[in-house]
Amino acid sequence: KTNLHEFALGTTNEESAFGPVRHPLDPNRSPGGSSGGSAASVLDGMAYASIGTDTGGSIRIPAAICGLVGLKPSLHEIPTQGVVPLSATMDHVGPICRSVEDAAILYNTLHGSSETLRPLENRALRVGVLRGYFTSLLDPQVGTAFEDACATLTKGGALLDEVHIPHSGDIAPIYVHIVLAEGAAFHAKTLDSRADDYTANVRLRLEMGRYILAEDYVRALRGRDGR
Repeated sequence: KTNLHEFALGTTNEESAFGPVRHPLDPNRSPGGSSGGSAASVLDGMAYASIGTDTGGSIRIPAAICGLVGLKPSLHEIPTQGVVPLSATMDHVGPICRSVEDAAILYNTLHGSSETLRPLENRALRVGVLRGYFTSLLDPQVGTAFEDACATLTKGGALLDEVHIPHSGDIAPIYVHIVLAEGAAFHAKTLDSRADDYTANVRLRLEMGRYILAEDYVRALRGRDGR
């Protein structure tokens, strides 16, 4: 078992029934989340690879903070059956590993195919590079590492296309409306009968979701599609 932020509703792993997850390199720091235990287990050598869930960054955040490779697949590529939903319309399952090669192996296993991720033959790899909202606030060191990675890909023959998402500035409010509304709906019965069993901040966030109007939820779904 690996620890995680309660019901995956958070990014720090401080709120869990089993206590906070600690970063293997510095126990005073967070490994990120919500799949922090998955990332910590790989970084600390307890596992060759692990599985995380990602709704708003919960694979990618701990993978980045722990210096690992985290892959959020496209929606529905990996089944989410058996996963307690945070957002039924945005939840993903994917690998957290030490290398891209390991991530490809685990992804293919989860996907049930040996040919889904493989080296491209006779054609260049095409990579979309997000700009604007996604890079404007990067720490200088992170920004330099990002540009170096882009240069390495280009040198290796990859085709890089800069991508701009016009409504990217609305991502945060759209995400919050969808996740809290769907989370509150899933947890409604236990919020009514066992509210004290939730950690305080998680319970507060779920209770907030009950006050999101249906029209605001529908508007958020449209906004996610850029409409």
